[in-house]
Amino acid sequence: MSKSRAASLKTKIIVGTIFIILIVTFCSMLLSYRQTYSILQRNIEFNAENSTKQNAEIISNWLMSVSREIDALSGASAMRGMEWNNQESMLKGVLEDHPDYEMLFVADLTGYARTTADYTMNVAGHMFFQKALYEQKVSFSDPIISSVSGKPVFVVARPIIGYDGRTVAGVLGATVKLDYIWDLANRTNINGHGYGWVIDSHKTTIAHPVQEYIGNNLLLQSNSELQAIAE
Repeated sequence: MSKSRAASLKTKIIVGTIFIILIVTFCSMLLSYRQTYSILQRNIEFNAENSTKQNAEIISNWLMSVSREIDALSGASAMRGMEWNNQESMLKGVLEDHPDYEMLFVADLTGYARTTADYTMNVAGHMFFQKALYEQKVSFSDPIISSVSGKPVFVVARPIIGYDGRTVAGVLGATVKLDYIWDLANRTNINGHGYGWVIDSHKTTIAHPVQEYIGNNLLLQSNSELQAIAE
């Protein structure tokens, strides 16, 4: 074999070896990338799910604390007598210590309600009033637009039991601001990215950083993936 042919063969072997090494290296890098991507994706999904569960638990605990506060308040002697003069001073004192309450109100058995906002209203047609009155249970309304601020709020209502310990004398309610839930949603993210999104049982958005989506389901209508999540 001539020297030129030997050199040519040697070159081909070297080039072939380098080519094989490059292919093996590329395949290893691709496999490593896919494994890393899969691990990272699972970690992100795991963190996102945990964050969502934790924040949902925080909101649930907050709602329960509101319920317990209204329950304790409904059993106060000043409330059970259904004398508005006594109730008003007590409720306005409570309101000063609870910035998340927009107002408090007491409704009689007909649904006629006096409020700490110094006006009256009729709540007889609302489910939260009927449930508190007839089922004698705590009730939460869906988010509604406040007649005081024009912003979404929800109502927590409890029956007021009279002095005999058995008869329902009226209903105590609080309209609660959604600011806490909004703030929690805005602060929810994964590694500094994203935000929380809260909907009610009718899939109406009640917390989102973009104001135009609050109080409607426009966000769901524009995104099929979110529709599946909402279900």
